[in-house]
Amino acid sequence: MEIPKMGQLIKDKDIWDREVGELIVDRGLTQTLADRQRGSVRISLGLFYTKEEYEAKRKEILKKPLP
Repeated sequence: MEIPKMGQLIKDKDIWDREVGELIVDRGLTQTLADRQRGSVRISLGLFYTKEEYEAKRKEILKKPLP
């Protein structure tokens, strides 16, 4: 078997085919580590929803009747 060079894909293996599981987002840890990376200001300020917060907000909005 030939060892692939850096940047080459292994036959029948792709990163999209890998299973990474469910991501768990911890607001405190995310804000603590945000200054180490370049990226979204919203994340570094904590202006995002975790999965649980999103689902609770979604259910609350869906309960309201349409005008």
